[in-house]
Amino acid sequence: MPGSSSDSGPIPQSQPSSGPDATAPVRGTVFPLVLAVAAAASCWNLLGAPFAVVTAVVALMLALRVRPPPGRARIRVRIATALSAIALIWAVLVLATSFRGATPGAAVPGAPAPGAAEARRVLDDAERQTAERRQSARRELEREGSPPDTQSGALR
Repeated sequence: MPGSSSDSGPIPQSQPSSGPDATAPVRGTVFPLVLAVAAAASCWNLLGAPFAVVTAVVALMLALRVRPPPGRARIRVRIATALSAIALIWAVLVLATSFRGATPGAAVPGAPAPGAAEARRVLDDAERQTAERRQSARRELEREGSPPDTQSGALR
């Protein structure tokens, strides 16, 4: 029958829609990457490290939830996952070391600081090592006719 619904012709192929769902995989992979870059940019600084922790955790959660198709979207998700994991670890280390008071080049925690006697001994050793040079400088000044400056203690 020509008017029946069973004879409607060939079944149309589904075309990709141009609606809001068409860009969902792209947006779903770009946002975790943007958050991971933001976390990486702020993870090295003590003031930005708390922000980096939050954004890195959110980026990790979003990147792990996305199931992108193969291609650029999958690469973006892998980069976002790696970058946010590195930023999270780095920010936690920055926060942990700053609250412990550790700074690069500082004395080893738990090592005793040199006491007054040790400092005095080091200074006395340095004075003995430079005594000959100070005496020769004093003699040279006396030969030139200008007395050494004893007020400032520069050449005692």
